[in-house]
Amino acid sequence: MRLPTALNWPLLSWPFSRKPKQPPLADAASQSQAPPCDSCEERATFHLTWPESGRSVREKHLCENHARSVLTAYQPDSRGTPRLPATLDDATEFEIDLIVLCEIQDEQLVYLREVGGQRFLPIVIGIFEAAALERRLKNVTFPRPLTHDAAVDILTTLGGRLVHVLVDQSIDNVWHAQLCLLQNGLRLTIDIRPSDAFMFAVLLERPIFFRNELLSPDNPAVATGKSPRAPGAEP
Repeated sequence: MRLPTALNWPLLSWPFSRKPKQPPLADAASQSQAPPCDSCEERATFHLTWPESGRSVREKHLCENHARSVLTAYQPDSRGTPRLPATLDDATEFEIDLIVLCEIQDEQLVYLREVGGQRFLPIVIGIFEAAALERRLKNVTFPRPLTHDAAVDILTTLGGRLVHVLVDQSIDNVWHAQLCLLQNGLRLTIDIRPSDAFMFAVLLERPIFFRNELLSPDNPAVATGKSPRAPGAEP
């Protein structure tokens, strides 16, 4: 998950400064059936999902112009009952606050907010990972297990338990994460992409942590107050 700087990839430009491509989320035959923007008659190409407690609670379907207005002024809002964050030495808990599916780019956005705090992280992830997260939050089911579902089944069948997810390093501007597991009294860690780690956290209702050293105000991916900063990106 690469971490561009605010200078070379400002949030204001994602993905509006890039040339649109054939929408990857829908084939050409379905474009005429695409829903209109919630705020005008233009076709909706941005689909925003806000979760709470692991379930979707609000959606918006917007055209590019109205999506720009929402995302460039993004602030985590207050939803539900505030809770105390989970604790881990030298780390801070975050939770998924918003998923943005964009039909005109392959890259998608997931926003994470600090539990009990003001900071948030906009992170660019792949289209398949974003769609999988959105489906899970909307409780969409399938007759056969998907990849992450099968991995969870393997973990539990072998007697493992996910304790938490930890984003612990940034190497060459790429985020790295771990699944922290407990099996037969042994603590194990598995190297994993952050987007996949987020999926495991949602499926198993476990906390997501970021190392505090990664949350410096100088880090261009960390935003506070009313100054959104650059998103990170998946390789």
